[in-house]
Amino acid sequence: NRRHGEVVQVGIQSPKPRIQSCQVVVTSGAKRSFGGLGRPQSVGNGEFNLVLPASAAFVLSLLLICSAVQLRHWKDTISLFERTLALNPTNPIAHVSLGRARHEKGKTDDAITHHLAAMKSDPNLVAPYLNLGDICLERGQTNEAIRFFSKGVNGFQQAEWANLKLAGILADQGQTAEAIRYLSKALELAPRLDVAHLRLARILATESNPEFRDGPQAVRLAERACELNRHRAPEF
Repeated sequence: NRRHGEVVQVGIQSPKPRIQSCQVVVTSGAKRSFGGLGRPQSVGNGEFNLVLPASAAFVLSLLLICSAVQLRHWKDTISLFERTLALNPTNPIAHVSLGRARHEKGKTDDAITHHLAAMKSDPNLVAPYLNLGDICLERGQTNEAIRFFSKGVNGFQQAEWANLKLAGILADQGQTAEAIRYLSKALELAPRLDVAHLRLARILATESNPEFRDGPQAVRLAERACELNRHRAPEF
């Protein structure tokens, strides 16, 4: 996310590119310092022809060891984003990422704190609303989940998922018209969202109220869901 700093951009890369980039930096640095590895450099009367290449190899080894130690440290997602927040305490992407990592480790209260901080830093970021809504559902706090998902339906990015999750809750509560409305909104925002096609198809195919039941449209939606999913999921 270009708006929220380059530190996070580097942080979310996989370890392999980071290792490669470190190797490039170290190698190029050694070349600048010693004029290339494995190529004797003459100093004065050529007395130290073998000393400089050996020195270059020694320095390169030290740099690679230090890089490896640092990379092992940053492979820990929590350590990475804690460091990011130490440099930029209001970075919402870092707060969301750290919130997810904390939630995965069962530290739900810490996760909530970070997601609330992300909401405060960027109210248009949908991810914290989705994550807080999911946490509320896990805790059986349906009304709170609805509140968070409702706030996320008009976000700039990923708003289709807020609409989808809200539709699921409303469908379970028997509010079919509202569920259809939010599923339709999700498909407007993301026409290729296969799961939205499937859920809307299920409602239209199984709803007992003839006002909402529409078999032919349900079939069309289900077929489209299968096309988008490439028939990979049995439920589709």
